[in-house]
Amino acid sequence: MLTSLSNTKKEVAEMVLVKLTESLLPNPFVDPTIQETTNPLHNAVLSEIRRKSGLNKNDISETAKTAILKKLSSELSDLVLSVDKKRNALNRIQQKRTFNQFLISYEFEFAKFEQLGMTKLEIEDAISNPDLSEHLNEIINIDEDKSTMIFVKELKNKSNDETYTLLVHVERNADILMFSAAWRIFSSDVVRNEYETPSELLKKFIDKKGLFFKISKSFKKKLVIEETPFLVASPIVNPVLAVKIIDESRETYLCLAIRRVPSVNVMKVRLAYVMNITSYKRSLREHGFKIAD
Repeated sequence: MLTSLSNTKKEVAEMVLVKLTESLLPNPFVDPTIQETTNPLHNAVLSEIRRKSGLNKNDISETAKTAILKKLSSELSDLVLSVDKKRNALNRIQQKRTFNQFLISYEFEFAKFEQLGMTKLEIEDAISNPDLSEHLNEIINIDEDKSTMIFVKELKNKSNDETYTLLVHVERNADILMFSAAWRIFSSDVVRNEYETPSELLKKFIDKKGLFFKISKSFKKKLVIEETPFLVASPIVNPVLAVKIIDESRETYLCLAIRRVPSVNVMKVRLAYVMNITSYKRSLREHGFKIAD
């Protein structure tokens, strides 16, 4: 999207692009113009397009008009083809892509999940042979070096033949997938929809098993799943210190994937939630999984 429209609502941005396009299209009753208008936003868009197209600000030739129309049309098409549609298209590609060539790193939180009965073999199988996978980052690019990824795979419980879903999410850094979390999701907790994406399944699961938290002075929430900026008191060394769990009386697990903004009191959060481990353990035991206390 054009920088001049980056902080504008989608509907307003569409209207600006449509109005500017209409002003340049042939009209038997009106002479098309690319002169400045009385609308500051319109002028900002035109100035940015001229700059990016290498056009002089005073150029009103047919060549300049054609170049501006082409850029307006491209921007409007990108806006109409929403981020959700682009992401869905990416997900369809991702479903066909295997991740056998990636190194999986367990250097952070895996011990916690071993205590919950999870094995590396199960995690690696879900990543290498997922039923579905999804990038969470807004940049629609399957070769994005750094992103959060979710994998889901339907499995059978060996003790009772019950079907459940294993959901794994990782932080991708180039060719390394850094393990973040893995959850067994049972139909008694979450009713699955055959058309839902991995992130939609995670949302439903956190709605059921998650706890409220706050980041810095934000409103309380159960989940952050789109990259969101949060103001913090000062540039922080440990981002976990910016998170306040509302109910600290239960055993919890904090998932926090961030992107720091250097020298600025802003922390961009890609994924954040607090799992109620007390409730999750209860579900595991109810479904026949033996886990440590």
